[in-house]
Amino acid sequence: MDFTPIINQIWNMLGYLIPLVIFIIFIALLKYSLKSPWFKGMIGEFRVNLLAQSMLDKHQYHLIKNLTLPTEEGTTQIDHIIVS
Repeated sequence: MDFTPIINQIWNMLGYLIPLVIFIIFIALLKYSLKSPWFKGMIGEFRVNLLAQSMLDKHQYHLIKNLTLPTEEGTTQIDHIIVS
């Protein structure tokens, strides 16, 4: 008995199923990451950078980003400082 047609049919089904499963996993990860505090923080920092660089006069204002300072417990990070 020749199983080649059955194997080919299963292989063709997997050819459609594997990309579909990968796509579903990608969408699920994307949906989770869009709600995460980390992603929201990245979007917020991007918006502040974009607005500060586009709306403030570069000769009068200086944007300092991601400044790390020592503290008694270790370090702390300041995301944005605008100096006039």
